[in-house]
Amino acid sequence: MKTIEIKNAIPKDLESILKIEKAAWPEGDGMVADEEKFITRLSNSLIKIALIDNEPAGAITFQQPNWTSSEIIQDIHKEFQQSSKLLNWHEVSEKYNLPKDWYKATDDGYLNGTHNPKNDCGFLVGVGVDPKFQGQGLVNKLISYTLKDLKSQGINHIIGYGRLPQLSQHHVTPSISEAEQHLLTQKPGTNFSNDYGARFHQFNGAVSVSVIPNVMDDPESCDYGFLALYKI
Repeated sequence: MKTIEIKNAIPKDLESILKIEKAAWPEGDGMVADEEKFITRLSNSLIKIALIDNEPAGAITFQQPNWTSSEIIQDIHKEFQQSSKLLNWHEVSEKYNLPKDWYKATDDGYLNGTHNPKNDCGFLVGVGVDPKFQGQGLVNKLISYTLKDLKSQGINHIIGYGRLPQLSQHHVTPSISEAEQHLLTQKPGTNFSNDYGARFHQFNGAVSVSVIPNVMDDPESCDYGFLALYKI
């Protein structure tokens, strides 16, 4: 049986993390981080790395965003519960002063200008897994481990801008309504989205509340994403 270990990444893990990132995103899409960005993330202890039989297999980055709070996340959640449909992104981002895209939410991936270690909520920045280790539930394990670690620090509300990587399999230039329908379509026999990008979050307890257009340079997702809210 293979041994899976997840731990806080340290500066000496930089080479391993860069290798994982390159393998996970070979096309070099807009969410890919370079060495400089990972150095700043490591300096703030914002990465967790997964090892399978001591071989680097996956990594996840998070932050405590300075642009929102647990109170705001709760307010968005309440508004969604009172609605009969997904929230309009333009309206919700304006009302709650949320960054319009992933780049603004993460200081273009550096996190220096968006991370506040004293804040009371978390933001899942991104996760990557080396393809040769896919199919072992590693993304779910990385998300679950990170959520538990944040909860141990007293952080109970998490936000994320998730991907919809299977959207391009069904549409070339989807409209907002088509992206929303894609997100809402469930995998047969489950209560989770048919798109594995959303399913990762939903499996770990997230609620998908809004579709985000032009969230990042992501051809697989037709540049769409969705707002995910966690209460842990």
